[in-house]
Amino acid sequence: MGCAFGLELPPLDAPVSPLLGERTVFSAGESPEFDADSSPPPQAASAINTQLNATLFDMTFIRTTPPCEAQGRLKAIYDAAIKRAGKVYKILELQSPNPAVLTASMQLYTATMFGPSPLSRSDREALAVVVSRANECGY
Repeated sequence: MGCAFGLELPPLDAPVSPLLGERTVFSAGESPEFDADSSPPPQAASAINTQLNATLFDMTFIRTTPPCEAQGRLKAIYDAAIKRAGKVYKILELQSPNPAVLTASMQLYTATMFGPSPLSRSDREALAVVVSRANECGY
């Protein structure tokens, strides 16, 4: 149970979505047949949309530890994040199952953004924004 919003997470073995229905998944190199000069027939478009939906909704859920449940080393990391940024961003929370990895990730980030570099701090921030935008990730 998420403590901040009272959200109930689905069990790991729960179906992804009852809305997806049956899926048509194509193997590598396999695709619905249609003339390249025309639109795909409705059944092909439906199969492609089903495959895209399966890709979008079949995501792995990582059980994370929200800040209000953190203890020990993880709590110290979260407290430092709140002091530095005012909150714990999801990218940190995502790494909560392994505080050692989270610590290494923060060290890499700190070295990249604040360490010696031929790029200015503003250049590095601009690059981070451009990459985040290209990855459709909020920054």
